[in-house]
Amino acid sequence: MSALPFTLAAAASLLLPGTLPAAPGLANVRASQRAGTNLVDIRYDLGTTNPGGLLVRVSVSTNGGLSYTLPATNFSGDIGPGITGGANKLIVWDAARDWPDKFSTNVFFRLAASDMVLIPAGSFTMGNCMDP
Repeated sequence: MSALPFTLAAAASLLLPGTLPAAPGLANVRASQRAGTNLVDIRYDLGTTNPGGLLVRVSVSTNGGLSYTLPATNFSGDIGPGITGGANKLIVWDAARDWPDKFSTNVFFRLAASDMVLIPAGSFTMGNCMDP
């Protein structure tokens, strides 16, 4: 499988001021494709004093940022819950697994960070557990 050449255009777009909305605590977001591979490195700085870290999410757009609807799930690295603050955090996207045999010069990434927690699907009891 050949490398996905779209990320060079996306990386250049990500580096332009105002092209990527950043959540509070996120800065210096940039992306680049590893030469000869289908792997995309997304680097960022995360500022937080929350000792439990933040929930970091990535959305992918294939239309220049008009919508972020690609159902990308093949990420690894500094993504998900409990990501502590620091510089040069790394998320790796295996683009070929989520978007095989595709090409675009309009791929954008949107990162979001929050101190919300993920609650898995399932049943729960609603009400005040403090009342006897």
